[in-house]
Amino acid sequence: MIKNLDLSYSYSDDLKMIPNNVLDMSSFIERELAEITQIQEKDYVQSCQRLGVVGNYLKMLGRLSEAHKIFEHIDDVIKIHNLDFKNHLVNQLRWADVKCYDCEFTSARSMFEESLILINSNPSLSGYKDFALQHFGKLFFDIKEYQNALNFFNEAMELRKLKKNEELIQSTEFAIKITLKKIVSQQKI
Repeated sequence: MIKNLDLSYSYSDDLKMIPNNVLDMSSFIERELAEITQIQEKDYVQSCQRLGVVGNYLKMLGRLSEAHKIFEHIDDVIKIHNLDFKNHLVNQLRWADVKCYDCEFTSARSMFEESLILINSNPSLSGYKDFALQHFGKLFFDIKEYQNALNFFNEAMELRKLKKNEELIQSTEFAIKITLKKIVSQQKI
């Protein structure tokens, strides 16, 4: 019998996602990879979605080269099987976030810019705009452009308040709080 796994995470002061239980998250990854292999040929959309979650958890665990491989694979599957814009967008946002963790900021920035263009040109994707803005803000935070980061976080907050999703709102509130501290500390120098 498989116990319930703790896949929760928290945020560090550098806005990185930190797993609360590394062993449980690692166990989940191994179990998912074994199961996904069995369903991949039957349901490409579901396997891409599940692989995306695995890639996100690999990122949190600092296993960045594995995460890159996962997102490259998903990108190939999306292209080969001509999956919809939503699948492409979600993969691109997650992969760009991995690139930020791996300090590939130029590539990540291009991916975030492309994501926002795709969202703005396709109304069915508008529900993802807050995620794109939040993670784009995180990129600016990582490169110490705190005012730009704050602008993106504030825009994401407006959209998240409309969604009324408390978890997302709290995430953005935390990012804004930490960014404001960084701005104040820069001004003191």
